[in-house]
Amino acid sequence: MNLKLTWPQKKDGVLTILALVIHEQLGQGSTGRKAMGLNWEAGKSGSLSHSFIYYQVMKFHTMKIKSVRQYCLLFILATIFVPVACNKNHDTPKTKTALLTAGPWIMTGEMFHGDTFTTDGSIADRNLFPLESACVKDDITTFYTNGTAQKYAGAIVCPGTTGLFYDFKWEFRENESILNCWGYNFYNVEVTETSLKYVIRDPYATGSTINTITVTFSH
Repeated sequence: MNLKLTWPQKKDGVLTILALVIHEQLGQGSTGRKAMGLNWEAGKSGSLSHSFIYYQVMKFHTMKIKSVRQYCLLFILATIFVPVACNKNHDTPKTKTALLTAGPWIMTGEMFHGDTFTTDGSIADRNLFPLESACVKDDITTFYTNGTAQKYAGAIVCPGTTGLFYDFKWEFRENESILNCWGYNFYNVEVTETSLKYVIRDPYATGSTINTITVTFSH
C-alpha cells in the first residue's frame, strides 16, 4: 500500500516527532498518531513502509535533540535572569531627603568664590578648608527624617563651647534647592550617596558681586 504522512497544522515539529516516537515505542502507533493529529493515508506519493517511516522519525529526532537541549537551557537562563534585569532597570531613585538622612556628615571641603581676597576687585577662588580650625573639621552632623538634626562637636572642642551636642531643625525649600538650618538658607544643594554640597551667600554683599562659600560634606 502506498502511504502518505500528513502533518498537523501549527504544531512544533520536534515535539510532535518526539511524542510520536514515544507512542511507537509503547506499541501505541495508531492511537498515538491519532492523538497527535497525524494521519496515515493511502496515496500516490510513493511506497513507504512502516519501518522506513519509523526509521526516518528516529533519525530526525536524534539530529534535533542537541538543539532542543540548547533551547531549553536558554529558556531556563532567560527565565532566571530577565526578571532580575527588569527589576534593576526600574529601581526608584532615592529622594534628597533619603540621601541626606542616610547617615552622619563631616566637613571635607570649603571653597570661597568672590573678590574679598583680591586687591583689584577681580573674582577669584580660594580654598579655605586648610585654614579652618581643627575643632570645626571634626564636627559631625546628622539629619533625621522628622525634620530634626543634631550636631556633635567631635573629639576636639572649640573654645567657648558649652556642650557637645546641638539640636536644630531643618527643611528643604524651593524644590529642594535650598536647605534651611537654624533659620538660615543654604543654596544650590547637591546630595548623593556619599557627598553633600551647598553654597553660603554673603548676606552683606552689595553690587553685582555676591561672595559665596561652597561647603562640602562626606560620610
